Amino acid sequence: MVDSDSDKSDVDDNDADGSSPGDNDGDGDGDGAVHPQDLGCRPLLADCSRDSLPPMSISQTTISSLSNASACRASDGVRAAIVAPSVGTGCEEPGEVTVFFRVRPEDPLLKSNKKSLLWKYFAHFDIAYHPDKRYHRLCLVCRGVGVDKSISVGKSASTGPLLGHLRTHHAEYTEYLKAKADILAESSVDADPGKQPSIITFLPKLNTTKQLFKQSFAKWVADYDMPLSVGESEGFVEMMQVANKQLVVPDHKTVMDILASKKISALEKLKSFLTNRFYSITSDHWTSAATENYGCLTLDVIDDFQMKCFVMSCVHHENGTSAFEVEAQLVNDLGLWGLEKRHLFSCVTDTASNMNAFGMSVSSWPNCPFVRHHYCADHVLQLTAVKAYTGEIQLTVPFVYGDHDNTIVAVRKARVLVNHFHSSCLAKDKLCKAQKTLDPSCTPLKLLSDVKTR
Repeated sequence: MVDSDSDKSDVDDNDADGSSPGDNDGDGDGDGAVHPQDLGCRPLLADCSRDSLPPMSISQTTISSLSNASACRASDGVRAAIVAPSVGTGCEEPGEVTVFFRVRPEDPLLKSNKKSLLWKYFAHFDIAYHPDKRYHRLCLVCRGVGVDKSISVGKSASTGPLLGHLRTHHAEYTEYLKAKADILAESSVDADPGKQPSIITFLPKLNTTKQLFKQSFAKWVADYDMPLSVGESEGFVEMMQVANKQLVVPDHKTVMDILASKKISALEKLKSFLTNRFYSITSDHWTSAATENYGCLTLDVIDDFQMKCFVMSCVHHENGTSAFEVEAQLVNDLGLWGLEKRHLFSCVTDTASNMNAFGMSVSSWPNCPFVRHHYCADHVLQLTAVKAYTGEIQLTVPFVYGDHDNTIVAVRKARVLVNHFHSSCLAKDKLCKAQKTLDPSCTPLKLLSDVKTR
């Protein structure tokens, strides 16, 4: 197992870093004392100036991507400095970004007790230079971009805050979930079939039950569109405690982790399924009730004479759903799904101006000999019907059954009549009573009004 599966959430494994609540020095020996080997016979940071510190060598991260400046920023555990040649330890190049937090050196002769995969992205502070960071950990991902980020883990040394911070780094978080899923898959492999199984293997394991419950709970949330925080409801937790007191209902963070892992595994299967297949893309955009623009891309393939549809992405466009942003979304999705442009043969959109520009741009892609831009038949039919039955267009040929077409007038009168029953409760009640009078056994019907959207 990767993380300790206690009665808390699976992200709160207190033994993952090898330290205990009484391990105040953070060296994993549990004695709470600071030894000379921990200090390395070096002065504390409070007793020396920054200019007198020895070179940081491997514990220092520098990035030569910013211009020369002398500004310095420090706030809430984040320390970053842009130093000039005359400032720092004397080993920086002009215009470098330098971080000043020091990482605790690892003794190669000592066996590490760290079990969690999170320690690939975090490290302990060197308390010889940072005595106030005993209950904090350093993010190596932030350090790689020239920013020192300190995350408080408390005296229990829980990895929960570390996982919460890693979620802000999408690439590293996805890598962590993949590695964790691989380890869980390896641990679930059956034992050697040549050996006689132990009787213990036939007994239900508590950890296995907890994991199965979490997986089933996340599937239930996704299948029935339940809120991710449904497991945090006091009434729901009390109900589950009645069924089994040993089961812990996952919170929204745990559900997000499970669903993200499922997404990664499903994406790998889809990549294998879509290899060397021709496909079609459908794009649509809309504005939500909160006045936010969203764009969605779906992929359609024909497998064994059956249409199969997959949602590629649904993202929020901050700068409006322009043709350029939708095209960038499509290019990103094609790379993520491992699809080749030369297998794209159709791009379906509505008739909006931005979608029209998007379709024309996709049709002009090089190395795409089959791609064609098509308008959605439902959109075109609905728009045509709206224009025809609202009088926005006039017939240019004589009407077959007479000199005049009274269809538009009839539709308008019917719409006014339906709106009358929708706007008056008294009129609606009279309509229901009239239907009951004609047929006492019937269920009263309600009138429906047409809408502009499909």
